[in-house]
Amino acid sequence: MKTLSQAKKELLKFDAFLIKELERRARRILKSKPHLKEFICAMGSCFFTTDNIYYSYQGVVDIERYAYFKTIRDLLDEFDNTFHLSGYPMRFTATGKTVHDW
Repeated sequence: MKTLSQAKKELLKFDAFLIKELERRARRILKSKPHLKEFICAMGSCFFTTDNIYYSYQGVVDIERYAYFKTIRDLLDEFDNTFHLSGYPMRFTATGKTVHDW
């Protein structure tokens, strides 16, 4: 039987894994969709930015809008209520460094 401390460590590892998975999926989308400039996640929201007004409202592309965001929506739908992934601050471009404090 696991101790509470062991279970907590496992949960923290899983949380870190989910954050990396969210980043991996967002970077894959950024690389495949050149009109998207950046992925931003913080304070309960995740979205992409673009300079192309056809795809956005004031430069923000809602992840609910297009089918190619399904991999991110699925991850958030399954785990966001428990692990609050959308509250983890991060922003990055397809190949840029991840920024956590801005």
